[in-house]
Amino acid sequence: MSLAQDAINDLVVEGDLKLIQFTDSFGLEARSLRGTLRNAGTRAYGDVTLMGEGFDANNRAVAEVFGYLVDACGSALVDLALQPNESRPFALKVDQYAEGEPVRWELSLSGQAQDAALAPPPLPAGLRRFSPHEVVAVEWASDSASFLYGMGCSGDIFTAHEWANYDVQTGRTQALEAHPNAAQVTKAMIARAGITQITQTGGGENPQLLESSFLTMPSFSTRAIFQTDLHDLYTTERDGRFRRLVQTGLYQHSLQGFVWSSANNFVAIYFGGFGEDVRYFTASDQGGALSPHLLNNPPSRTIPGLTDDGRAVIIGGTLDEQTGYILRDFTRGRSTLLYRAYLPSNNYPAPQFRRVDDGVRLLYVIRPSSADGPTILECFTLGSSAPIALTELPFMSLREDERAWAWLSPNGAWLALGRSGAQGGGWLIDLAALGAHNTCPASDGG
Repeated sequence: MSLAQDAINDLVVEGDLKLIQFTDSFGLEARSLRGTLRNAGTRAYGDVTLMGEGFDANNRAVAEVFGYLVDACGSALVDLALQPNESRPFALKVDQYAEGEPVRWELSLSGQAQDAALAPPPLPAGLRRFSPHEVVAVEWASDSASFLYGMGCSGDIFTAHEWANYDVQTGRTQALEAHPNAAQVTKAMIARAGITQITQTGGGENPQLLESSFLTMPSFSTRAIFQTDLHDLYTTERDGRFRRLVQTGLYQHSLQGFVWSSANNFVAIYFGGFGEDVRYFTASDQGGALSPHLLNNPPSRTIPGLTDDGRAVIIGGTLDEQTGYILRDFTRGRSTLLYRAYLPSNNYPAPQFRRVDDGVRLLYVIRPSSADGPTILECFTLGSSAPIALTELPFMSLREDERAWAWLSPNGAWLALGRSGAQGGGWLIDLAALGAHNTCPASDGG
């Protein structure tokens, strides 16, 4: 597929263009022209738009395209200024107005030149950035020496992400062709598990159900997790056998993903949009429910954290007229206020739980310090009276249309962070360097 380009010389289309066919929100077939735009100049460019025409093999114009720079989920970044040496994906809507398959594109680019942004301040001590791309998944190796990370759209299944391996000690990144378990997702596996079966009308197959299944097959587990067309949640072996129902009656709720514990238990997260209360339940990767049904758990204002045994969650809410983080114990059926705090919305990471031993349990929490304050990382010892602020995280201040995630290493020494949107990326925090590996540091009295 060839390309001709005019207009701004500084803005260069990199690599190959891809013509993608998909089903839009109205259930209609649509196509999008995808590619990557790089700023090869010395100034930034805002208000970037792309338009053009597509020509068939006989050099006849058969389609036109128009669009913008986008994030990993395809949402337009209309207020983004493309900085020098920066690359961003774009997505152009294809309007086919004549018969014939486009094989050549002529694109025209426009944008407003402006001064380049100042270099960001150096990261606080103990922090490093390991990826400039939107990191939405991390899977730690059992020895905490490395981790896999997935880049892309958080709503896509894991096989749609770009994956890489990061070595914590050397700081080296190795791009992977695919997730190690991607080859397990075969037609036979999908059929055995019943991922694409249509249950609402009593039979048949819909291959597009795979895209909305939230199919998850982490490298640290022997099981796969997915939802059906009725949003029933199941686990199976990686080959699709031994299907087990985890929870049903979820068709009115929107699955947003999973938060894992160090013991391969997970909390399934449900909400519709920014600012909505979060519904949830917990289970083991083997398929056994560890909490009551989603509707029987108190909702959370924040993404729930999870204890290692999966039998308690850390939620955000108000208890006895005090707002903060709450431990909800499913075994005892009771809630306990851990500490009062200004709570973020459902786009901030879940609290990370670490059991050092039977006597020491820690929480690592990322939240805005106040309505207009900086985002901070704090450490809290369960049973103590107050958390300890560890460091500011200026790159984790989120807009409503952005999300972030956190993943604690098995040995509790490292905390990986990822965020979506125009300022997306991946960061690593050395908790030992912050004095917060096996204990929260002492308060400085400030």
